[in-house]
Amino acid sequence: MLTTVEKIFLLQDIDLFARNTADHLAAIAEVSNEKTLEEGATLFSAGEPADVIHILVEGRVRLDNGIEPMEVEKNVLDVWSCLGQTPHRYTAVSLGCRILTVNTEELLEVVSTEPDLAVCLLQSLAAEKL
Repeated sequence: MLTTVEKIFLLQDIDLFARNTADHLAAIAEVSNEKTLEEGATLFSAGEPADVIHILVEGRVRLDNGIEPMEVEKNVLDVWSCLGQTPHRYTAVSLGCRILTVNTEELLEVVSTEPDLAVCLLQSLAAEKL
């Protein structure tokens, strides 16, 4: 089981969270849960409700949107669907990984009390879309 400090170090390596302070990351780490998934385990499927944010901190995941599958590492999976409260756009299957999960509602609560955290996340999301 990871400590809050260990989670902070893992979150710092994820582009979406790289601009945030250690205090902001601690707030996210405190509401996150750690999971280790074997190869072949499905994290979520296309069309399912996107109510949990999956933060891939170690290993790899295959994303399949039915058109062009791809593999990712150190990433936040389908964050747009989670924040937009729409169904997942693709299926995510573990290739052997460790993830941190955060209930979307809990993340939104943390963000609502930490405006600087919200700004950093928006800046990172905007940079990702350029």
